[in-house]
Amino acid sequence: NCQNDEWFKESNLSYQKQLISIINIISQTYKEIENHVDTTENKKIILGLSLSELEELAVDLNVPKYRAKQLAKWLYGHKVADISEMSDLPMSFRASLADGGYIVGRSEPIEVRRSVDGTVKYLFGLIGGGFVETVYIPDGDRATVCVSCQNGCKMNCLFCHTGKQGFNGNLSVADILNQVLSVEN
Repeated sequence: NCQNDEWFKESNLSYQKQLISIINIISQTYKEIENHVDTTENKKIILGLSLSELEELAVDLNVPKYRAKQLAKWLYGHKVADISEMSDLPMSFRASLADGGYIVGRSEPIEVRRSVDGTVKYLFGLIGGGFVETVYIPDGDRATVCVSCQNGCKMNCLFCHTGKQGFNGNLSVADILNQVLSVEN
């Protein structure tokens, strides 16, 4: 019996060493992948901020409050994807935004599929990970746009990629606005 206990201890120690080795390999691989992936993890997204929130941001960055209206015009009127495109803002303000880790939060669709009936499906990557579909459906002199507001869906419709992911939570305002602004273009 003592011999069996000794074998178990040695076997268990060997097993633990193997597990630690595997964990270290996985951890190193993850770090290597992470270094090659463009992430918005530590970025502050301004798309989706209200005018009062943009005013607070302007004050925090020591610029006049009226700059918030200019930011809003660029975000929601001109639909820019990058702070550098905001040409009537002082370069110092744009630099302060960039240095502070702020980004617009817009992204192009990963994939666009057009049907013969004019329907267009857009696949977007999400800020926090995952994917959603947005669908433009023309109907004579008008159109309907189906915009995702959740990462995944509980409905699991056969025609919808989003539903096949299962439900993973609600989208950020920036993720929702990105769909709307991209389809409008």
